[in-house]
Order: sequence, then structure tokens, then C-alpha cells
Amino acid sequence: MLFMNSLAAWLYRSCLGPVTGLGKIRQRIAALLRRGLLKVSDPLCLLEIHGKLLEVPLSHPVALYLAANPRCDTVLRRLGAHLRASGGSLDSIDVGANIGDTIAAVDPRQGEWVMAVEPHPAYAVVLRRNAARFPAEIEVVEKACVDGSSPASVVVEATSGTGALRTVESGGLPTTTLDLLYEGTARMKGVRLLKVDVDGFDFTVLRGGGRFLAEVRPVVLMESDVFGNESYLEDLEELILRMKGCGYRDLVIYDNYGNLFSVLRLEGIEPLLPALFYQATAGKIYYDLVFGVDLGDFISSELAHFQASARDETRRRVGEKIARRWSRDRNGAQAAEAANL
Repeated sequence: MLFMNSLAAWLYRSCLGPVTGLGKIRQRIAALLRRGLLKVSDPLCLLEIHGKLLEVPLSHPVALYLAANPRCDTVLRRLGAHLRASGGSLDSIDVGANIGDTIAAVDPRQGEWVMAVEPHPAYAVVLRRNAARFPAEIEVVEKACVDGSSPASVVVEATSGTGALRTVESGGLPTTTLDLLYEGTARMKGVRLLKVDVDGFDFTVLRGGGRFLAEVRPVVLMESDVFGNESYLEDLEELILRMKGCGYRDLVIYDNYGNLFSVLRLEGIEPLLPALFYQATAGKIYYDLVFGVDLGDFISSELAHFQASARDETRRRVGEKIARRWSRDRNGAQAAEAANL
């Protein structure tokens, strides 16, 4: 078993190597061998994910995706650093924790607590193994978060390293809601970050946490995409209005590659319509939405971060001009909003 795991890890790392010259040939051979091994086994590989050594099934694409898109999920690391700088220790919830890769992105510290919600049995097994690799206390909840409005059961359909929930008549997985977890978990009162990524059930998860969101108001990062949902626009509009009603004021938007896309004050759906039209018709993008009560300092640091990471000096200077004007306009709008309160 140890030999198989070592071989699998070597094959996986070889697939992540350089894509030019001899490295490209080696990568193609490793990819062929990886596919061959997967026909008979799916051993665990010890790989570095967001700077942490985690056990990853050979079939899981997370390391491949991060190698191709190095900015993906890095906002969680910056959010974690911002929240610690502004308020000390960071307790968090990860709904759709998978194998623990986004927990690694948040980089939990000694004395911190993470509730990791993952209903898929196979991912939960690996998640529990990886939980021991973090200095923080990781509490694994093997249930699906729903909205509590119906007794429908759910199952998880796992493909390509992710799991999508689907409702069934009976015989599904154990379910809960964020509010039920909140009622039974005293430490949730101090949670400052909630990440939700459940491939289309994200709105359902948040609908089941109305009391938690209104009373605790953590920063919320959620995945937002159509996922075959014809009511996507209406669901997103309802969520925006509900978050505003809970006291949230800022919305920061990233594309699925981890790039900063937009910053908005929470009013309604109208400012988002062009981006949503592009998302619906292009079919090549999803958004990560970050909701916060006051993300002003974080937004400023994000503008500086992405401006500094522009790929050449001209783009950096243009980005600096845009960021300066964007910040001025945003601060002016905030001042006008405050004056009208």
C-alpha cells in the first residue's frame, strides 16, 4: 500500500510538471500512466495544496486545477489574513469541505475552530484524515445542509473531484440546516467566515441559515452559477435582498480563475445583470461572491494586490489609475449613502 501511494504521488506530481521540452513529454507519459492506474485503483497521494501537505485521491483533479489556475481559492487565504488582522482568532465554517483543500486555503491556526460540512462518504473519509494535519480543531459534519422547507432527501453525485446534491424521494443522506447547527453549536456564535460551495445548492444552504446570518453576520463566500437552475436570477436576487436585510452592505465578485471581477454595494440585482447575462450565455464562467457587512479595508487591499500582480508594468500602471478612480467613486457613493440614512 505504501509503495502504491508513493507511486501514485510521483505520477500525480509528474502531471503537474513543466509543459515545455522534455518536461512536456514526461507529463504526457505520467498522465497516461495515471489513467491506467486509475482503472484498477485510486490510491491516496500526499500533495501540497495551498501550502499544506494533504492526502488527495489520485483521481481528484484539485492539484491539476490549481496548477493551471494558481489564483483559484487564494482569496480565502487573504480573507483569513484580513479577518485575523482585524479581529484576532478566526473560527470558520466550510460547507462543501470536500477533502479539506479550501480549509488549507484559509490556513487555520492553533486554537482556531473549523466546522467542515461534507456529506459525501468517500470525501468525508479523506477529509477526516486531512483534518489531523491542521493545527486547528476541525469538526467534521457528515450531513448535507438544506433549507429545511421540505422533508426531501438528498444524495451526492460525485464527478471529477466534486459532489453535486440531488433530491430524492427517500433513502438519502442525513441532512441539517445552518440554523439547526447554530442552535446546537455554541462556538458558531463566534464564526467570522462561512464558505459555501455545493455545486448548485448554495442558495439552499443559505436559505437554511437565516437566523445564523442575521445574528452572527460572518463574511460569506459562496459559489454562484446556473447549474441547470432556471430560477437562478430570481434566487440570486432574493439572496441579495435577504443579505441586505441581515445588515450586509458589500459584495466582492471573483471569477472562477480567482481574479477580482467587481465590487458593489448591496442594493439590488440590477448592477449585476450584465455579468449574469455573460455568465448565462457564455457558459464558461462561474462567480465566487463575497458578502460582508463592511469590507472597505479588505477591498482596498484587494485592489492593491491585483494591481501589483498585473503581468506587465503598463497594465500595472493602468490598473493603478483605474483602482484610484474606482475607490474615489466608491467612497463618494458610500458618503452619499451615509448622508441619506
